[in-house]
Amino acid sequence: MIFDISCIIPIYNSYKTLLRCVLSVYTQKANKTIILIDDGAYDQSGKECDKLSMVADSILVLHKFNEGVAYARRDGFELANSEWLTCLDADDMLPSSAYRILQTIANKTNVDIVKGCSLMCSEDSIQKTLEWIEYANLKKMYIEEFQIQKNKNDIQKSFFRSKQGFLVLYMFNKRIYKDIVTLDLRYGEDTLIAYQLCENASTMATCESTTYLNIVNNQSATKQKYTRRRFDNFVAMDFIVDRLAYCTSYAIKKSIYYYYLNMIIFNIRDAIALDGQVYVRELWMKYRLVFLKYMSLRSKVFSIDTLRFTSFLLFPKLYITILSQRMSMATDRNSKHA
Repeated sequence: MIFDISCIIPIYNSYKTLLRCVLSVYTQKANKTIILIDDGAYDQSGKECDKLSMVADSILVLHKFNEGVAYARRDGFELANSEWLTCLDADDMLPSSAYRILQTIANKTNVDIVKGCSLMCSEDSIQKTLEWIEYANLKKMYIEEFQIQKNKNDIQKSFFRSKQGFLVLYMFNKRIYKDIVTLDLRYGEDTLIAYQLCENASTMATCESTTYLNIVNNQSATKQKYTRRRFDNFVAMDFIVDRLAYCTSYAIKKSIYYYYLNMIIFNIRDAIALDGQVYVRELWMKYRLVFLKYMSLRSKVFSIDTLRFTSFLLFPKLYITILSQRMSMATDRNSKHA
């Protein structure tokens, strides 16, 4: 069964990468509609969107004043008429097998959400990385590597433990896009919406196949100098914590603080690396506060997570050094595979 899928692409000064992004969706084997949301771009992006819409009836364009990516996505989701929805950042791409994999799993499982995985690469290794992804995805689909979460508790635990609360990894049924709260956030807005979708879903399937290519761009928001806007991530997480205030599941509450602590650790690492040392003390205080809440939930059984988070509390500089080295090694491995 070939699904009807809408892909929402917020556009803001993305002229240089827009064409390759749209083509990566247009060539997918699916009945798709591409909705380009021109979020008040002041480069040639808006005109390029109009040109693309004249080439294919399946490409729609909405021009609006700038409100930010969260509201751009919201307007796109509300405009879409397809049964299934996805989204894509304008500087990233989809592997050619992305929709085929997601549709195959949705057909076999009849779930509300299908979530894939992402892979990061640099601008100069896109083609080699895409070739490697297609080879790896073919092997994974042959042995049908996916897991099903059959109730809300399992979905929420999977969301937090996977550490991949990125909306761009989801293909979801439009019927669960209801009562979604949108906040004016530059960072963490996708995690906020993804969590609310998981809250509305009854079933979910997750797979190990790569369905999203994250292209590293030195001009992107996540590569710029560390500023207070990065604290938007914590606004999103505090919103989610408040939603779970009356949750009685120990496993879910443990998972959310696990997710939250890891997020703060990575923010501290980025603040040090991206000239944001002025924020490190504040981030450190945030970590201590969340760590205390995490420890208040712990059972008497010792765990490796407790050791890791305590180690960061006692030896933060050493922990950050080791973490940075491990991430550098992982990036090198990805480059070699590509």
